[in-house]
Amino acid sequence: MISVFAFALAVLASARLTRLATKDSITEPLRVRIVAKANKEWVETLFSCPWCIGFWISAIVIGITWYYHPGWLMCTEAIFAGSFLVGLLSRGDA
Repeated sequence: MISVFAFALAVLASARLTRLATKDSITEPLRVRIVAKANKEWVETLFSCPWCIGFWISAIVIGITWYYHPGWLMCTEAIFAGSFLVGLLSRGDA
């Protein structure tokens, strides 16, 4: 069983990773390369839709947290969760 704290951390980390995958400029070159190389419409949709890729990112992060949650993973999730919250507080958008 996963604790409420670990679940909340995983959810916030998933939100940050989803934003990285779909909107942040730092990952834009990688997104463009992936979409161009795949040359499939569904890949472009996946990387432009937070609902679409967010499902898969959340499934992976929460699944790993549920079954295998060592300290380093919780620390990494805390960094992503903190980054997400700081972004929300400083910019006012999600």
